[in-house]
Amino acid sequence: MKRITSVIVALSIALTHAASGQDTEQRYKTGQIKVGDRIVADPLGINRPDTCTVISTREMPDSYKRGYTESYGIRCDHKPWDSVIATDKYVKLAGQPNAVASGAAAARPPAGANRFGTREPHTCANTKAPAGTRIDAAHAREYLLCQAEGVKGDFLYLVENLTLEVGAPDPMAVRERFGFSEIDMRVTPIAIRGSFQSYQCKPLDAQFDSRFYNLGKNCNVYDNRHAAGYCYKNTWGDWKCSMTDLNVNGDDRHFQVPPPSMR
Repeated sequence: MKRITSVIVALSIALTHAASGQDTEQRYKTGQIKVGDRIVADPLGINRPDTCTVISTREMPDSYKRGYTESYGIRCDHKPWDSVIATDKYVKLAGQPNAVASGAAAARPPAGANRFGTREPHTCANTKAPAGTRIDAAHAREYLLCQAEGVKGDFLYLVENLTLEVGAPDPMAVRERFGFSEIDMRVTPIAIRGSFQSYQCKPLDAQFDSRFYNLGKNCNVYDNRHAAGYCYKNTWGDWKCSMTDLNVNGDDRHFQVPPPSMR
């Protein structure tokens, strides 16, 4: 045990000496990089950098290296890193405007927006109309919106640019498909098809000096260009409507985009 402890201590001292021997030419001086600066950071030193915003600085102790920065607190565009050593091995200026000075970091979501920076999801007072065995396009559209939109897990889902048409009853649908919860077997499912954009939005992060660092890029959107599905009635008399595009490809997926406009 003593030998293992001695080896650990010796290794720690060696690493400290190696780092201190390189600090003079590599470490950034106080004020060279400021809060709000955009940097290219590679905290692990594995040549996988990300563009980040500096949200805090930690200075070296006066007794060790006065006037130099030890590390930066960061918020990155894609990776979950939260700090990086303040040397030119791990940090480069990104050549972008300071987020504080340019006002980019001080942006706010639109008035009336929720914590996702978006409008509220659609809701339905009830889903029991029409009372018969067929559903029209207006009701199918309303029910699809209020049943597809809402908070699920850590994300808010919204539907935009919805087009929808109602087809004929499909008696084979129950045998071919699953997911018809508590279906009323006396009412044949109705085929629907159309197109829409599905938004998946995460909450705005306001931990950067009370500013919203991911405002305008906190959503992913998926283009469902050739969506198809069904409306069916359950045993409680409620209509359920959903459709999806099973052939969404890479060109139909867009990441870090703004939420749909408030309206």
